[in-house]
Amino acid sequence: MNEYLTSQETQRLIIRPLNDGDVNSWEAFLSDGSPFRYYPKTMTIDKNTAKDWVDRQIRRYEKDGFGLMALECKETGQLVGQCGLIRQQVDGKDELEIGYHIIEEYRTKGYASEAAQYFKQFAFEQLEVKSVISIIHPDNVASQMVASRNGMIKEKTTIWNEMKSFVYRAIR
Repeated sequence: MNEYLTSQETQRLIIRPLNDGDVNSWEAFLSDGSPFRYYPKTMTIDKNTAKDWVDRQIRRYEKDGFGLMALECKETGQLVGQCGLIRQQVDGKDELEIGYHIIEEYRTKGYASEAAQYFKQFAFEQLEVKSVISIIHPDNVASQMVASRNGMIKEKTTIWNEMKSFVYRAIR
């Protein structure tokens, strides 16, 4: 059994695979609109986007054995966001990214940092990778702070998905 896809816990979070039951909650993230300042202009947001997003993660689970996972607050049971490991191509090189997205009302509570630290440790200890990255839009200061708190250092600036992006890296 793939340990990544079993429910795990951190101090305040339950980390579990996304499922179709998460679509309505994820619409809150998408309808907020603010995260899309940091996404490629080619990304279309409509009523099917939340379902497509969750389905893409489920396909990643099947293909790669990992992807973005649901983050639930232990105390309330509410979906607060997503975080996980994603295969990415950056400048022609295969990379393992720690990606994270937090629903607006739960931002600035440390959930992204808590989850990102969990996934860095998982990648290093269970997958035995040598490094992990986070791809961050230059204007997304909050995500840059999460990466820094996760022991990552800004390695370079690149064009990724047609957008200027910073690549932060942590090395085992």
